[in-house]
Amino acid sequence: MSDSSQGPGWWQASDGKWYPPEQAPGYQPGGVAPAGGSSEIGAALSYGWNKFTQNIGELIVLWLVIIGVQIVFQIISNVAGGGAFRVGFGSGFLISTVFTLLNWVITGVIYIALARAALQIVRGEKVDIGQCFQLSGPPLMAGIVFGLIIGIGFVLCIIPGIVAAVLLAFTPIIAADQNKGPESISEAWNLASSDLGNIFVILLVAALLSLFTCGIGAPIGYIALAYVYKGKRGEAVAA
Repeated sequence: MSDSSQGPGWWQASDGKWYPPEQAPGYQPGGVAPAGGSSEIGAALSYGWNKFTQNIGELIVLWLVIIGVQIVFQIISNVAGGGAFRVGFGSGFLISTVFTLLNWVITGVIYIALARAALQIVRGEKVDIGQCFQLSGPPLMAGIVFGLIIGIGFVLCIIPGIVAAVLLAFTPIIAADQNKGPESISEAWNLASSDLGNIFVILLVAALLSLFTCGIGAPIGYIALAYVYKGKRGEAVAA
């Protein structure tokens, strides 16, 4: 047991402590596998799909909670925005923009929860929904800044938002895994830009899966990203 990771395969339990691979739930000798050093599209998405099906119950519950939060906020946003538009176009546009950015901020924070679930899975742990939503400290701030940057990009011209979403895609995973704040954004940028083409394809396929499954398939992309992230750090993932 340690306060920080001591090497490949070490995992963080709900008490915040780090434990060696052999103490992982359900550990068996040879029960972890190297993630590889690159973001191989087929391997990452195949891993994401397999782990999604193995944890589908918990992940559906997690996604329903996420969708519920976003629906409630969207209702509030529509009511507030509609009222402002009745006062005047300028006020309505301003209020609408503010709520759009707030929605992205909430989305960024939610992605921290989703990243925590993905990390639990690649470590071979059971998804703990309660722990996923223990959002505070540096990771919370990382989620806020991450969402705000993407939101500003979409408000300005959509394309900058897409570019930011790709280049900063690892931010929630880095923040959740290393308990980092906004400084995780620069690390995410460096990680994604080193293999931009493959990262973009993984995110595109994940987005399409999410679209055609009403969002339920969204965790597949984050599990795939967690797989790639672990591989680029030379760490093992649960087989």
